[in-house]
Amino acid sequence: MLSNELKEGQAVLRIKTDLNAKDPSLRDWWAAKIVDEPEHPRVNQKYKVWPSYNFASAIDDHEMKVTLIIRGQEHAQNAEKQKFLYEYFGWNYPHTLHTGRIKLAEMVLSTSKIKEGIEKGIYSGWDDPRLGTIKALRRRGFSPKTIKEIIKEIGTKSSDVTIDFNKMVDLNKHFIDSKSDRYYFIEHPIRLDVNFVPELEIEKPLHPDFPDQLRVYKLKEGSQNFLISQKDSEKMNEGKIVRLKHALNFRVINKNQTQVFGEFTGIQKLENKPLIQWILKEITAEIVLDDGTKKHGIINKEILDEKEGNTVQLENFGYARIDEIQEKKVVLWFTHK
Repeated sequence: MLSNELKEGQAVLRIKTDLNAKDPSLRDWWAAKIVDEPEHPRVNQKYKVWPSYNFASAIDDHEMKVTLIIRGQEHAQNAEKQKFLYEYFGWNYPHTLHTGRIKLAEMVLSTSKIKEGIEKGIYSGWDDPRLGTIKALRRRGFSPKTIKEIIKEIGTKSSDVTIDFNKMVDLNKHFIDSKSDRYYFIEHPIRLDVNFVPELEIEKPLHPDFPDQLRVYKLKEGSQNFLISQKDSEKMNEGKIVRLKHALNFRVINKNQTQVFGEFTGIQKLENKPLIQWILKEITAEIVLDDGTKKHGIINKEILDEKEGNTVQLENFGYARIDEIQEKKVVLWFTHK
């Protein structure tokens, strides 16, 4: 075999076991085979005899002095095969721990299916937001601590385990909320003009748990322009008073599909009045959702002060990770509600 006198398919090297074993795969399992035209990125066609997984990994484990093997439950059968080899050499077989598969809700975790999906163009890559890979979860904004805590809780079980995604979301909120500043995301913005506004300084908290950390907006006297959601404008009725969140109150004078006109009525908080999100200075925003689709809109320009990789909370939308900051645009990946 080594001299290649015997060609591919003419011979195979086997480990002598028990031909009466109940499990057919244990009966004289193959250790090496001939490959006449091997394709290997490092040694090309230098070798014609190639070892099986069980032969190679068993020898490697001994050579590297491995004392504990942790692998999937599907490899439990391989341990029984490799013990024959160790007995022939007079070696002590390492301790073994076999664990079940971890499943994450409906997310795809099979590497073969992921690879096939990438090759067919179904997935954008190993970090596609629809996948349950570490790379995808990291890019979406899941904290490493969340993954660690989930794995610690699962422990080493031989049976398969399905992770409750809602539980994972709750745990991740615990780790990212305190460092996620608040922003407004408006998908379909229209203009709001408010007249008779006095000169004001508006203070908006960066985070509800840290009232001392504020964004300060200065409003000029007279007419002030804001950007609000078209969806919010549809709820407004002429003559009614509406409140801009953390800002001021105005009475709706007139409106159409592209603009709302109002007049200032005060700054005091009002009970049972709708709170409208608003943006004074905007930048274009693109959000990659967990199903692979995208939403486009605007977001507070102050997000340019953040760093790529930071998580933020888009109020009434959810948490997101800042993936890319450009001069006039920010790209975010949706994390979860």
